[in-house]
Amino acid sequence: MSEVQSRSEKIENHTGTSMNEWAGTLEAAGMSGMMHKEQVQMLLPLMRDKQENERLLWARHIASEYRQF
Repeated sequence: MSEVQSRSEKIENHTGTSMNEWAGTLEAAGMSGMMHKEQVQMLLPLMRDKQENERLLWARHIASEYRQF
């Protein structure tokens, strides 16, 4: 039986950055008061090592998880 990963663990596995680190980056950039779409747009350039469609997917996941953090 496979182990079920939390969303935060999936984000870390796919981006190489923990959700705690992403949260720190988002807070340092003043993104806490931004809307989800704005957060996604700000995150996209931080994922240069991913293909465009993957960057958008993971930026959305990070922004969503950040709202729950």
